[in-house]
Amino acid sequence: TLASEIISITYETSQSQSIITINFDTSSPEARKCQRPVVRGRLSGPALTMIDWEDHYISIPNTTTTSDIIDKLIGKFNVPGPGRYFIEIIGMLCNRFDLNDDFKDICVENPINHRLTANDSTINIHLYDIHNKATNQSVIYNDIVGHWMLNQQSNDSIVPLYTRFQPLSCRKPEEKEMPRCDDAMNHTRYDNYEFQFTDHLMKSIESSIFNASVTPNTTICSVGFSHSRVLNQHLKRELRNFQIIKKQKIKGSVEFEHVKAKFPKDINPSLLLENQATMKCTDLIVAVGQWSGYKHVSFPIYQKEMENAISNLLDAKSKIGYRIFLRSIHYQPLGDWSGSCPNKDWRHPFVIDGYNNILRGLSRKYDLPFIDTNFVVSPMWDHSWDWCHLDPAVGSPESLYILAKVMEEYVPKQTQ
Repeated sequence: TLASEIISITYETSQSQSIITINFDTSSPEARKCQRPVVRGRLSGPALTMIDWEDHYISIPNTTTTSDIIDKLIGKFNVPGPGRYFIEIIGMLCNRFDLNDDFKDICVENPINHRLTANDSTINIHLYDIHNKATNQSVIYNDIVGHWMLNQQSNDSIVPLYTRFQPLSCRKPEEKEMPRCDDAMNHTRYDNYEFQFTDHLMKSIESSIFNASVTPNTTICSVGFSHSRVLNQHLKRELRNFQIIKKQKIKGSVEFEHVKAKFPKDINPSLLLENQATMKCTDLIVAVGQWSGYKHVSFPIYQKEMENAISNLLDAKSKIGYRIFLRSIHYQPLGDWSGSCPNKDWRHPFVIDGYNNILRGLSRKYDLPFIDTNFVVSPMWDHSWDWCHLDPAVGSPESLYILAKVMEEYVPKQTQ
């Protein structure tokens, strides 16, 4: 349905930016089934990058206002260099739901036919596309701290990286071997890419980790459920490996703990002030949202529950002195539960984006640092081998970035 309402998808470039535009049928907009669609787009080639979309609404004639019907989606992106990039745009939702809506009965577009672009669609990005002539500066690294880059040995065999998803009846070992399952679920599509931090950020990471003066009782705790448990494992491994690779040791020692919390309500005084694991913590990295998404908790309720959790955190901080960090919630691929209709799981990107927007707002409201790792996770949002948790390929760069963000708080001011 969504594809049938698209008139064209165009790519334009100017001296300051490159734009992809999805133009919808406006001949009879009220008759359109998908009046406020949600899409997701990714470029693959010399690098992976996500497309950020802005809504453009139909103007009401003879007024300065707009309707609530979208006539075009405008996509912008950053890439680390020129070249030929494959482009895939998929439909996520026919109509987005509002902040106060119960989204229990709202399904994503069927992953079997959700691709809106033609197979093997490409755009050519030239040097002048990514260079701002007005300022004579490159615009490719604006607010970008790294990219998923194509391995050099793979340059001669670039293929499009299409969205990975799990069709129905593809869980059993014998089913996974079937072509319709293997084509959709194959994990080798990511093998040609590895994450590279910019030189500037890598120097900042090294400075934060090796200049930090941590005390022997420093314990970094990942607060959440299974995603935080996996993060805790990644943090341990990454600190050990980073010291080996750089042939340096940190000043002091750091321990790591996992503190279990399924839902925001689990972050309560008992957990923060009486739990044996929590009592060891000096730093709390907090991320609870996976189970809220699984249980289709609405945005207003999630916000209220997180406000209560933050109130408990700040109260515990005043008594014990924790450092508190909020962390972005991870994406999950479209599994057979989240990609089917009726849904059994609601952790698709639009819900996760909504939760993360709430967390960003709360971090500003309560002056708490928000560690946003979407620049690592988002281009590989469909990567997870087990359809849930971050594999080491994605978890390692994410955990290194998180580690640096926490440890920079221990760097003496005169060395910053």
